[in-house]
Order: sequence, then structure tokens, then C-alpha cells
Amino acid sequence: MRMGWLVTPVLVMAATMPPIVMEQADAAVVDKIAVARKLARDGV
Repeated sequence: MRMGWLVTPVLVMAATMPPIVMEQADAAVVDKIAVARKLARDGV
């Protein structure tokens, strides 16, 4: 019975990690695009 309590949080973390990682990746891409646009606008 105790193993169930130990496994449950691990499963919850495993289920929620991929979307968090994808959001961070999306944010990084958005930041890169913003920097590229600023450089292009500034004529660098």
C-alpha cells in the first residue's frame, strides 16, 4: 500500500512535465524572434 503513495506523485510529475518543458521552449523561441525583430528594426 505504501508503494502506491510513493508512485502517485511521480506519475503526476511525469504527466505534467512535458507541457511545462514545451512552454519554456515556446517562450525561448518567442524571445529569439523578438530579439531578431529588434535587431532587424535597428538595422544591425
